[in-house]
Amino acid sequence: MVKKRSFEFSTRFSDTEQKLEEREEKEADRRFKICSRCGERKPAYQFSRDKRNTLLGGRTNVCKACRVIE
Repeated sequence: MVKKRSFEFSTRFSDTEQKLEEREEKEADRRFKICSRCGERKPAYQFSRDKRNTLLGGRTNVCKACRVIE
């Protein structure tokens, strides 16, 4: 029977933990956007959908409130 070394397990665990943290950071970026007019960080649902612009996550770069002011 081969015993696992403690350092092998901790290394694998830390790699997995690091990947999870990176994923959470990416998801957090997807949930919030910064409006190009007012400069505020707002939830993504406060931006209109724009299926032509996939780089911005399918949302416009100006929030709904700023579009109303136009």
